[in-house]
Amino acid sequence: INEMVVGYITSRRNVETKIGTIPNLAVKREYRGRGIGKQLLEHVDSYMREVGMELLKIETLEQNAIGQQLYPKMGFKEMARQIYYCKDLRE
Repeated sequence: INEMVVGYITSRRNVETKIGTIPNLAVKREYRGRGIGKQLLEHVDSYMREVGMELLKIETLEQNAIGQQLYPKMGFKEMARQIYYCKDLRE
């Protein structure tokens, strides 16, 4: 059997705050648009409900058009915006 990873998701749960987070979600470019990201999100959603989390959080960058379309379709609502400042240390 030829098996290949085409996407992945990671999650964390905080049992004290009952907040689950999704730090990483990725699908190989050539496999996007096939519902893989949706399936990964549904899996984590189900797991977090099973372990008693009350809130599930995911973050994305403004330039992530796919995430900005997918996450609201999956029931996520924008709660806040954060500004990141970076300093280039290579200079």
